[in-house]
This record gives sequence, C-alpha cells and structure tokens, in this order.
Amino acid sequence: MRAVKVLRKFLRPLPLAVVLSLCLAALIWLFGARMTVFGITPFGNEVLRGWLALFLTTLGVMLLVVWFISLWREYKAERSEREARPLTPEQLETRAMRQVFERATSVMAGRWEGAGDPINGLPWYLVMGAPGSGKSTMITASEMRRPIDHELAAATADLRGSGSGTMLEWHVAGSEAVLLQLSGSAFVAPETRSPIERHVWARFLKELQRVRPRRPLNGVILVIDLAEFCEMDTTARDAYATSIRRITDEIVRTIDTQITVHVVFTKLDLVAGFLDFFEDATAAERDELLGFHFDANFSKPWLEVFDEAYVDFLERMQARLALRMKNLKGVLSRQEAFAFARTFVGLRNPLRSLLATALDPDRFSTTPLFRGIYFAAPIQENAPRNIFLQAVGARYALPSPLYSVPQGAPQPYFAAQVLPRAIMPEGGLAGTSRREDRSFARFAMVLGAACVAGVGTVSLFWFGKYGENLARASVLLEQVEEYSSQKMKSGGPLELEMLNTIRDATNAFGEYRDISRPEAILTLYKGLELGPLADESYRQLLHQRFMVQLTTSLAFDLRDICPRGSDAQLEILRVLRMLESPDRRNLDTIQSYFRNRWRDNYPQNAEMQERLNSHLVYALQIEPQNYEINQELVRAAQVDLGMMTPYRRFYSSVRALAESQLPNAVEFRSAVGATFDIVYRADPALSPEREVLTTGPANDEQRDECGRIAERIVPTDPFEIPRFFTREQYHGFFVPQARAIAQVALDDLWVLGVGDTASFSDADLDQITENLRELYVEDYIRAWRQALNSMQIRPFSDLREAGEVLRGLSGVDSPIRRIAALVADNTVIYPPETVEPDITTGGATQLSFDSDRRAGLRINEDFRAIHRLLLGEEGTTQTDIGQIEAALTDLYEYIKSVRDATRPNAKALELAIERANLRGADPIFVVQRLAERTPAPFNTHLRDVARESWEVIMAAATQELNRKWNEEIYGEFQRLIAGRYPFDRDSPDDLPLQDFEDFFGPTGKLESFFRTELKTFVDENTGIPRIIDGQFLPMDPDFTANLRRAINITQTFFDNSGELSVQFSVQPIGMSANLSRAQLNFEGQLVISTHGAARPVRIVWPNALSGTPSSRMDLSPLTRSGASTSRQYDGPWSWLRLYDSSQKSGLADNSVDIAFSTANGQSAQFRIRSEGQVNPFFNSPLSSFSLPAYLRSPEDGS
Repeated sequence: MRAVKVLRKFLRPLPLAVVLSLCLAALIWLFGARMTVFGITPFGNEVLRGWLALFLTTLGVMLLVVWFISLWREYKAERSEREARPLTPEQLETRAMRQVFERATSVMAGRWEGAGDPINGLPWYLVMGAPGSGKSTMITASEMRRPIDHELAAATADLRGSGSGTMLEWHVAGSEAVLLQLSGSAFVAPETRSPIERHVWARFLKELQRVRPRRPLNGVILVIDLAEFCEMDTTARDAYATSIRRITDEIVRTIDTQITVHVVFTKLDLVAGFLDFFEDATAAERDELLGFHFDANFSKPWLEVFDEAYVDFLERMQARLALRMKNLKGVLSRQEAFAFARTFVGLRNPLRSLLATALDPDRFSTTPLFRGIYFAAPIQENAPRNIFLQAVGARYALPSPLYSVPQGAPQPYFAAQVLPRAIMPEGGLAGTSRREDRSFARFAMVLGAACVAGVGTVSLFWFGKYGENLARASVLLEQVEEYSSQKMKSGGPLELEMLNTIRDATNAFGEYRDISRPEAILTLYKGLELGPLADESYRQLLHQRFMVQLTTSLAFDLRDICPRGSDAQLEILRVLRMLESPDRRNLDTIQSYFRNRWRDNYPQNAEMQERLNSHLVYALQIEPQNYEINQELVRAAQVDLGMMTPYRRFYSSVRALAESQLPNAVEFRSAVGATFDIVYRADPALSPEREVLTTGPANDEQRDECGRIAERIVPTDPFEIPRFFTREQYHGFFVPQARAIAQVALDDLWVLGVGDTASFSDADLDQITENLRELYVEDYIRAWRQALNSMQIRPFSDLREAGEVLRGLSGVDSPIRRIAALVADNTVIYPPETVEPDITTGGATQLSFDSDRRAGLRINEDFRAIHRLLLGEEGTTQTDIGQIEAALTDLYEYIKSVRDATRPNAKALELAIERANLRGADPIFVVQRLAERTPAPFNTHLRDVARESWEVIMAAATQELNRKWNEEIYGEFQRLIAGRYPFDRDSPDDLPLQDFEDFFGPTGKLESFFRTELKTFVDENTGIPRIIDGQFLPMDPDFTANLRRAINITQTFFDNSGELSVQFSVQPIGMSANLSRAQLNFEGQLVISTHGAARPVRIVWPNALSGTPSSRMDLSPLTRSGASTSRQYDGPWSWLRLYDSSQKSGLADNSVDIAFSTANGQSAQFRIRSEGQVNPFFNSPLSSFSLPAYLRSPEDGS
C-alpha cells in the first residue's frame, strides 16, 4: 500500500515531468546517435544532441526545485492545520504512547552501563497475564539486577494518567533482556476492548515496530495464577485459553515475527500440601526449575512432546512423593503431600486443553515457538486451598477445609532461575520481522539495480564504442581476406557467399555516410576511411554480375512462361522493362516481384531471402544503371499480352490491389453476432466455395500447347463480402484510385510497347475508367446478392431448436434487421437527390451527372426493396421490418407456449388440430402471408421459418399421438383382444363379443380415438394421411394398412345402426353318394343338405338369445353300418371356428366353397356367400390383423 502511495505521488504531472526530463536527457546524450525513427536519426548531430540534453537537464532541475518548494508548502500548511485542530482522545493516546517509548528508550540509551545496546542488542520480552497473576512478584523473585528500573518509572510517571502510561512497566534485567510488563487490565481479548483500548493496543504494537523494526519482540512470557486456574471450570478455562490465543495471534500478526512463548504458573504455594511436599527442600533445590522445557526443533507434534514431558514430570513428582511419605510422620501431613502430588495428575488434561486451544500452531498466521512450562511460588503469604475438597464440599454442601497462613519469612520456590536460566538464553530463537526483511530486500534490490544500471550505462557507452570499433575493424579485415580467397577460387556464376562477404565488409562500419566527422573522432570511428574502399568493390560486383544474372533468369522465365498472356507474363515483362529503363523504374514493383520469387525459390530460408533483397535494393538505389535485355523476347511477350482487352486486365489489377490492401472482409457473423450461426447456415445448393475471376483465353493457335490463360481463384466464405465492395471503400478506395489505376493501365501500355508509338487522350483514360467502373458495379451487386442468397434458415430438429432460432429472429438483435441494415449501409452509396439542369444562355440544356454517383445509384436501385424493408415507405404493399419482427415474435410465443407447456407434445397436438380445422390464432399463416410481400432473400427465410415451425409442431403432435395410441389403444388391444380368437386363430380362448364391440364398434375405443385424434390428419375412408399446409402426419406404412383393416372390421361386423351383425347365406352344393344327410347348425340356424334340390339359407350372426352359442356339423351315412361324423364348436365365434375347420375352395370376392369330410373320404360341400361389402370369410380383415404399437416407430425419429 505504501508503494502505491509513493507511486501516486510520483505520477503527478510535476514529478513525472521531472523524471521524464532527466531520463530523456540521459537517453538522448548517451544513445541518441543510435535512435532511428522511420529511417531517420533525429539526434545524429553531436552538437544538437548536447544542447538538447543540457536543456532537458536544466528543465528537470528547475522543475525539481519547484516540486520541493510545493511539497514544503504543503507540509507547512498541513502541520499548521493539524496544530490548530483540537486533539482527539485517540491522538492524545498516540502521543502518550510515543512519549512512553521515546522516554524509556532515551533512559536506556543514556543510562545503560551494561554490555551491548539495550534497545536493539538485548532481547525484549512481553510479560503478560491476568490481574493478580503474579507478574511483578515473579520478576522481583528472579533476583536479576535492574539498575535503571526506577529511572524508567520516573521518566514515565507523568504519563500515568493516560491509558498508554499505565499499560506498561519497564524493566531492564541486568545485561540479559528488556522486560515489558503488560498491565493486567490490558490482558483482555481484542473483541472485548473499548475503542480507546483498541487504539492504545495498536499504537503499542506500532511503537514496538518503530523502535525495533527488525525484531520488535523476542518472546512472550505468559504468567498464570495456578490456584485460580485450578478453580476454573471447563467453560472458564476455554474462554481463558481463547483470550490468550487471540492476544498472542494479534501480536504475531501485527509484528509479523516468529516469537517464543514461555508459560509460568505462579502461586504454587496456594495449592494445599505445598509446604508438606517441599518443606525439606534445600536452597539449591528451591532454585531449580520446576516444570519442563522443549527442544528447539520438534521432531513430532508438540502436544505429543508435551504429553511425554508431562509424564516425565509426574514421575519425578511421584518419586519425590515416595521419599516424602517416608519422612513425614503425621497422617495429616502425608495426606496433604499426597493430595498435592495428585493435583498435578489431575491438571494434565486441563493443561493440555489450555495449550491446545491457546498455542496450537495451526491457529496462527506465524507459528510462535512454544518453549516450556514452569511452576513457581515466589512468596508464601496466603492460606492454601484444596480444590478437590472444595469441589466435594460444594457438591454435598459441606464447609471447605481451613488452612493456616504460612508463618515465617517467605522464600521463593522455583522462581529465581526461571528468567535467567530458562527464558533469557533463548532470545536468539525469535525470528526477524518478515515485513522488514521484505522492505530491506526491496531497498537493496532497487539500490543495487540503480547502481548497476548507472555504472553499466556509462561503462557500456564509453567502452562499448571502443570494442565496437575494434570488432568492426576485425570484421572488415576478415571479410576482405575471405572475399579475396573466394574471388581466386570462383571462375563460374556469381556465388551468393561472395556478395554476402563483400557486403558484410561494406557494412562492417554501418552506414558510414550518416556519421559526422566530430562523432567519428569522439567514438574512434574508422568507417569514413575504410567504408568507401569496400563499397566500390561491392558495387562493381552487383552491377556486372548479380544484376546481369537476374535479368538473364527473367528472360528465361519470360520465354518459358505458360500459359501465355497471363498476368504472370505481364509482371515479368514489366520488371524486365523497368530494369532496362532507369527513368521508368519503380523500385517497389521490382522489389515486390523478387521478394515473392525468392520466397518461392528458398522457402523457410528467411536469411537468404533478406540477403538477396538487400543486394537488389542496394544495386537499384546506389548509382542505378540500365541493363540490357533480349528485345525479341520482349516483342513476343507484347504480342501475347496484347490479345486480351486491356480494361479487363486492369480491373484484375485493381481487384488484386484491393485484396492486398483490404484483407479483412465484411462478415455477416460479425455484423449480427452469435445469433447468426443459431439462425442461419449456408445453403448447400449454393454455398460458393470459390470465386473465379476470368481474365480471358488465349487466341493464338500456335500457343495452344500452353492451354488457356490462368484464372485467379479466390476462396471465399459464403457469408463474407470482400471489403472492396463496401460503401466506405467505394468512396475511400475505388473512387479515388480508379483514375490512378487507369493511369497505371496506361503505364502498362508502355510495357506492352504501345506507349512508344501512340498517345492517349483524356477521353481514352475516361473510357478505361468507365469500363473499370462497370465491372466493379457488377461484381459489387453480385457479391452482395450471392452472400444474401447463400443464407438459409437452419432446419428445426425439435421444439427447443425452433425456439432458439425464433428467439434469435424475434429478439432485439434480429438478424433480419441487422443484415438488412448492413446491406443498406453498404448499398446506399449516395443518397438520392435531384440535379439542377444547367440552362445555358443559348437555350440548350446540358445535364451533367457524375459517373461515380450514377454507378452508386445503380447499386442503390438493385437493393431498393431491402431499403424499403427498413424504412417502411408509405404507399407500398411491401412488408416493413416492424411487421416481420412482430409476426416472428408472435410465432416465437406460439412455439414457446408449446415448448414450455407441461406436456409440450400434447400442446402441439392441440394446436395442430386447431390449425388444421382453421380455429384459433395462426401466426404461421401470418408469417407465410408476410413472406409474399417481403423482398428476397428474406421472403424465402420467412417461408422456411413458417414451414419448419409447422413441421416441428406436426412432429411433436405425432409423438403425442404415438404416446396416446400406445397407451390408450394399443395397450387396451393387448390387454383385451390380442392372443384371443379370432385374431389368434390358434388360440383356444374366444374374444367376448362385448370386448369386440367396445373396441371395434362405431362408438368403441378405436373409432372414438380415430374421430377425436386422427380424423383431422387421416382420411377416414382410405386411412391415408391428409396433407395440411404442406405437411402430413408421418405414419408407418404398416400402421396405415392396419388402420384400413380396422376400418374394414368395423364396416364388416357392424351394421348402420352400430349393432354387431354379420349376414351371409349358406347353400348346399353337393354331397357324396354314400352320405344320406349333411347338416350345418349356425347358432340354431340349420342348413340341411340332401341329395335333392337345395336353396340358400340366410344366416344372421349373432343369433343366440340365451345360453352358450354353438355351431355344429353333422354328416350321416347312407347305411346304418356306416359311422356318423360330427363336429361342434361352442362360444360366440363358433360359426367362424366351424368355417376354419372346413376345406376351402372356389374362392371369389364374395363367396367361398367349403367342404366337410368323414374319415373314409365322404364329403359334403356348401357355398357361403357374403351379403356385406367386405367378405368376412375370404380376405377377411381379421386375417393377419395386427395392431401396431405406434403410428410411427420411435426408431424412425418421429
């Protein structure tokens, strides 16, 4: 944050100007000679560079003085304003805390007589604990010299009235450490402090960092009253531990330093049994440490180390207890000593919980070093307390035991050496402030970098010049020696190595022509003497060998070019003639040609290409010369090229120029945005993959072996318009350059040999320009029409995709509006306006009209219908964009109502039925009608949208009909009818007539489903789907055939009144001679056959009035010795089973002959003739009837 503030100060205009002025002065003076901008060295002159650097330096110094004066004034004004304001309590505490530290450190610096520096040389410890925890007593009991404590107290005595003055007591413990004793009232959790207390605490930590920035604190000594700790319950201990952790964490986070933590439990004497346990302790034993210390590096988790150390501590306590139990005589004393030892056993878990909560390393941003736990009794002045007996008494309402106050002079137990032996020696374990380390590292880095940069810059400038000139001289010498050896070895064509060698020698000292004499003297530059010598040899080699080889290779290419008359042949001829005539030479044209040539000849060898190009440029720029060429080849090429109409070739040139200078095409996708690809795709029937610009065929029969003149193939995206065909480039490129291109065409006539013998007038130039303009306008219109015609609405695969496309079409970023606007922006070349006729004084009227404007209005006229689409002109029947967007919005809401319905397919079926019956709103029809009055290609888009929308609705309706058919009809058929006779002729189970009527009857399930669901979409007579607005219900052929069979079943088995009724006649037609009688019984209706005349009997089914219907066949023999043959079937379909059991013959449309035979081959024949339109016997609709599960199989993607 501080760095950001400093940066903001330096980014002000005045300091920024100071820095920029001084930096620019140094850069110009040291490196100005090497600065080049667009081939120009503005600071190449030494005198100019010196004066400019001096001016910038003076300006920077003056601005620096002005800046310092302004800063001083701001400081004085701020100080005066601050002194005039009354101090807030926070400011008073800030001042008091600063005075406390300044006075204390002043006393330590002035009165300290020990070794080292008490401020930075001695470790500083913060002694903190709750009020009455024994901090002062512990420090006093340490018996360490504190020679200046009284002066420290006196120096801060007048500040005792403030929170800052009472917060600390200062102790300088001998030559060991500085102890800052924190007031018990300040030892509270951060969240419980008042605003003033929080401010005082924050100022205390800041002053620590100010006085000792590198190591504000070495450690914290946490003093805890053991007796009070023992009396705490779990809740109190947890709260106490949390307060310790938060205070410690706040210290660690603020000073950003790893510190040590020592825990000292005081008032050990207040634990009952203390004197009985330690009464026989000697003075040396009392000076020992009671507790345990940890290693500097924990090899395992520190709580495990604590557990092991505490176990060891308890073992030592138990060992002493065993000795004391031997020496103590009284029972009460033994009990007290035992109780004292057991107190520490019971303290193990509370202590562990306290440490885990307060000092767990995982809870600190910077982990403190926990070093040890110590127990001490600096004095004995109060009555001991037995916490166990007090707890029992509190539970059972018994009085607490009373103990006498110790008599005699108090003696310190285990307190004298805690500070000097356990804590002070570990001052070096504390880490340094990470913040200070980072700041110091940054400062060192910046300072080092600045020094290195300054020294390096100056050294590099002076010594670099010497090394540079020495290296250049060495390079020149090496290159000259290498060139001499190459020249001796070379006897054939010129090798590139020779040119490179002599050119490198020439460039060894750079562009010596740009170096002034004073600069050459100051920088030891020798190029002015040595450069011209190498340059002369290089120029001779270029003109006499390099350029001659180039013209020769061009002549070969011109001779072997194929096809002839192409732009490639013209380009070669142009370069050859320019090389021949320096006055007509265009360096850019020649250089561009050879660059392309070398790129093709030496691919992936950029170094060689650049080398060759540099030789070419040098030869053409420095002392240019003319080069001889083969004139016969030139005349032959001019004949080939003269066979093409000039203006067509010229237009080809302007197109090529436009494509090279305007590479970024106008994209429909970019104009519309992401919606474009959601809505449109390239029309597969059109989608032009390339654009062919024909330059014309060759007509010379003698050159047919070369084929036709090459065509320029221009790959194009169907939705991209070359930027050449935009309004901006019409005005910015074509109109300004058309005349220039025509002039270039005239220059090409010189290349073709025409300019030498004929002159061209302005009228000829105008005609060429007009021809170019006509070709351009035709291509302009074709490019936009082709892109528009390539747009096709993406097919809707489902309702979701239909919704996406329609949402894109109807949204605020409507592609139709954006494409129409893009077309209008680029086809309204000139706004329509009237032209005032120029009436001369002679009465003649001359109407002049700009040709460019006429061409632009022609483009405008071709796309006028699209312009009107946006403008909505009155008096026309054409649709405007607002109507289209409103209709598309309605259609989107229409499709959206289907897509978002609880049952989209059911909603689609409902809307499909309504639309087929011409009921309800029909946005599809509205879009279709608008399409008729919308200009192309948007009319096709609207028709496609309407067609696709209706198609997805019909598809969804088909899915719903599929579902309903499968669940309501097919499921019922499978449950009641399938597998039963007569639909399964092998089934023993007959289909009940009631189920047959419920399903196939005129009011049955099948007929009801057909009337309510299918009749709209299917012809009831043929079962063929109806065509509704170009769409029909997609059904499998198997479904259509079985639907017709189902209709025939209804027509066959039910009469006009809807009753189940089948009527047919049975007539005997013959019987074997050995039979006397044959009888058929159809549910009580008899047909008897004898050898006499027979008449047909009319049979009606069903005929059984009660009981189980049955049908029977009886064949009686002529003699009694013969056996009769009978066959009987019971059930509603017994007549049909009887028919199935016969032998059939004589099959006709409405009749069939049946025969029944005996075992010995005697038979009787009958003829059954149907009286209905459908024969229930022969070609019966029941035959092979199978109800499909779906109208259209799901595998077909319906």
